[in-house]
Amino acid sequence: MKSDIFAGKQIYNFFFQQKTKTFFLKCLFKLIILYFSIYGNYMNLIFIFLVQYEFNFNLFIQDAFAAGTDTTTSTIVWAMSELMKNPSVMEKAQAEIRESCKGKEIISENDIQELPYLKLVIKETLRLHSPTPLLLPRECTELINIDGYDIPKKTKVMINVWAMARDPQYWTDAEMFIPERFEGSSIDFRGNNFEYLPFGAGRRICPGLQFGIAGIMLPVALLLHHFNWELPNKMKPQDLDMTEHYGLAIGRKSDLCLIPTVYA
Repeated sequence: MKSDIFAGKQIYNFFFQQKTKTFFLKCLFKLIILYFSIYGNYMNLIFIFLVQYEFNFNLFIQDAFAAGTDTTTSTIVWAMSELMKNPSVMEKAQAEIRESCKGKEIISENDIQELPYLKLVIKETLRLHSPTPLLLPRECTELINIDGYDIPKKTKVMINVWAMARDPQYWTDAEMFIPERFEGSSIDFRGNNFEYLPFGAGRRICPGLQFGIAGIMLPVALLLHHFNWELPNKMKPQDLDMTEHYGLAIGRKSDLCLIPTVYA
């Protein structure tokens, strides 16, 4: 642990010697150092890589935004879509937020920790609408046999977490949006339950998991706290189009159009 923190400081100092002294970069490097200091033993290797190969920081920033922006925004849109599709869930989530944050003009990250039902809503959203339905490609490092099938070395493997999360063998009413299914359940998105892997599992689990969850929960909490929402043209909830557009991240085929009214 101490060696990881020391190596993290080395990286921090290395980049600041390259005149990258901006507030954004400082925050980003602190995040990287904190993450690896807690969860990994790879800081020394990363430091050697950065120095030896003159790491292209612009590409790093590009990858960070590409991986975290589209997936986060699509999940927020799906959460709002499911809430509009299920008015009783919307009513319950808004009641919890407005009661917990009564009298507050601004909701902070500390406040969302006191919103258990909203957490259930986000977990159910991630089940039905995994940010990356096939995760990222894996590659077998050796010949392996699974259920009688030989998978050769170097085989590219795609994990269909979208189908796993909708498998009726593991989920009751698998196609229904029911946040309460996670109430009192030990099933979580940290890679320990193979029927539910929106962020992957193992050593290649999404490194931005915590950052991503915070980036989803806080905007949704703000939207539900400050506004009431209606569908346009007197559309009924059951008529809301939920068709998916497939890609690296699953988004809506059609834009979500809602009418906000400020909650007083």
